[in-house]
Amino acid sequence: MMAAVDNLKRLCIDHYFEEEIESAMAVAMDLVHSDDLLDATLSFRLMRETGHDVSADDVLRRFTTSGGEFSLALTKDILGLLSLHDMSHLNIGEEASLHRAKEFSTKHLASAMRNLEPAGLALYVRQSLDHPYHLSLMQYKARHHLRYLQSLRHRNTTAMEELAVAEFQLNKLLHQKEMVEIKRWWMDLGLAQGIPVARDQVLKWYTWSMTILQGSSFSRYRVEITKIIAIAYVVDDIFDLVGTLEELSLFTQAIKTWDIAAASSLPSCMSLFLFFPLKWGALFDGFMVQAKWLATDQGIIVMQQEVTPQSSPTTSLWDDMGSAKDEAQEGLDGSYRELYLAENPAGDAEEHMRRLIAREWEELNRECFSRRTFSGSFARACFNAARMVSVMYSYDEEQRLPVLEDYMRMLLL
Repeated sequence: MMAAVDNLKRLCIDHYFEEEIESAMAVAMDLVHSDDLLDATLSFRLMRETGHDVSADDVLRRFTTSGGEFSLALTKDILGLLSLHDMSHLNIGEEASLHRAKEFSTKHLASAMRNLEPAGLALYVRQSLDHPYHLSLMQYKARHHLRYLQSLRHRNTTAMEELAVAEFQLNKLLHQKEMVEIKRWWMDLGLAQGIPVARDQVLKWYTWSMTILQGSSFSRYRVEITKIIAIAYVVDDIFDLVGTLEELSLFTQAIKTWDIAAASSLPSCMSLFLFFPLKWGALFDGFMVQAKWLATDQGIIVMQQEVTPQSSPTTSLWDDMGSAKDEAQEGLDGSYRELYLAENPAGDAEEHMRRLIAREWEELNRECFSRRTFSGSFARACFNAARMVSVMYSYDEEQRLPVLEDYMRMLLL
């Protein structure tokens, strides 16, 4: 039963079976105390994901020595190790035990891959290590999970898989329809032609709203939020690449007061915005604060201390770690990495930033799984936004975003 619930969730069709899944949690409450690694860890993850109070330490104690070391006998249980690896990312404060679980499962899954049969299982393990389930885009993982299920040749295609395929196709048609509307709006807006330095990445911007808000009921929200994201990106480019501090100050004031007359004293790329019915004073104030800090070399530390309540430190950290050379732009955004290395020349900036990101994930898990601060739908949106950040800023050596490109091909093209 737990495997079926897990498949429903991994294929992103669990919303059709919410009552059945909740009923299955009664079984999970018993299995979480099982001596079988797969049963116990899978039941733990499903229970925590659905908001039930369950202790990771209590679950893992059955599989570790008094010193906290895992039994080597577990290394032969590949599905159990995969489930242990998945569980290890749901940390809400059990840092020591789940950190050991992550290290143990990662080490032995990587070692086992060379001899795994069938080949589909080896690919599935590699994908799980590269893109852990909880930290990854659900729709992206769903395609890979379906491919894995279909690779199990000893069984026929199930009704569950057929439903997943139908769901994928319906979503793709809906997303394509939304993209047509957004592209038409973007071309009619004329910003791409009027501001040559600005990014023209409508498809990339749409993936933010497509990922964060999933389901047909959010279609209109996805379209409108993409428009907001597009404007924010263009304004960001203007602040980073075009204006002087004086021009940016005039620009911000003109937007806040909607002063059309100010258009004559601003560069054309800025004056365009005065003819749109936009009242985004808070956004422009935020960009202006950043511009002033960078102009006076105050750096990213001030930004982290002062702006964190209103923005995502995870986004900034992934941006810096990914290199922030998006589209070969050469603006000055400020870099946490550079500041850290200036203060710690011998330090490992990337490792330090990854620890900070892990800490942010722990806090998000705590808010959504433990405190139940948010509704289920809002918690899912928060997780999806956090998952999208790493994909949007994980550049390879060629300054490309391979996971994002693969994701867009799967869901849109």
